[in-house]
Amino acid sequence: MKPIILIRPRVLAGQLGIGRSTLWRWVQQGILPSPIRIGGIAGWRPEDIEAAIEQLQQNRKTKSQVTG
Repeated sequence: MKPIILIRPRVLAGQLGIGRSTLWRWVQQGILPSPIRIGGIAGWRPEDIEAAIEQLQQNRKTKSQVTG
């Protein structure tokens, strides 16, 4: 079985250059996916975060094409 790699909230917030409260607000707003919880530990799969960032980039490109 392949080990599950999870990015913990503090690490993800640091990688994104945001505070942890902003991280959780983005989850509530649907900007980022909800974390996976295993035994009371929350974390995100790297591929889920990559997909979310890619989606945000696509949304920005679409908005700039519409308004540009």
